[in-house]
Amino acid sequence: MSDGVFAIALTLLVLNIEVPTIPEDLVAEELPGALLNLWPKYLSYVISFVVIVFFWMSHHSIFGVIKDYDRVLMWLNSLFLMFVAFLPFPTALMGEYGDQQVVVVIYAGSLAVTRLLLSLVWWHVSGKPGLANIDMDPSTMRTIGIRAWAIPLIFLVSIVVVGSAGECNGAGQCSSRGVVAQSLAGPRVELLRDQVEVGLIVHR
Repeated sequence: MSDGVFAIALTLLVLNIEVPTIPEDLVAEELPGALLNLWPKYLSYVISFVVIVFFWMSHHSIFGVIKDYDRVLMWLNSLFLMFVAFLPFPTALMGEYGDQQVVVVIYAGSLAVTRLLLSLVWWHVSGKPGLANIDMDPSTMRTIGIRAWAIPLIFLVSIVVVGSAGECNGAGQCSSRGVVAQSLAGPRVELLRDQVEVGLIVHR
């Protein structure tokens, strides 16, 4: 089920990019500009696609060592998948209204909650030896555990970065959508590093 949810979420992302509607006699003249004007949607699509792929890689690595499950694990995993399936919505908001601070808050907040739930999955299985085959020394376990909580925090801090780095008017409109991509660069790097470290568990 998990892989199916990821596949559907990734597929739904592209539906936010709609083909421009242009009168037939003006297609040759207006189509290039109309396609170029869709760049905010292209950007939000790429960012969300990469982040969801990182979520999938981390999820796959964690569940690669799980040998049993309990009701708490089932609920945590279900909640995580629910937020993964929700991500196309804030992605669509970012593509359409990315210059609004409230939209950036919703987007970064959604990513933070999603990663937090995956962190809870890791903490739950790592704290119960009967649920997973984890061959790691305690210090490495603590390092990965701390990073698991650090990533959601970085996403939340990115909300503050966007609010302070972009010049916004009284209506909450920010002058640069590029600030969003820059503020999320750190979380994406941490997600990749986290995935690599957790992935090492599976191959031991």
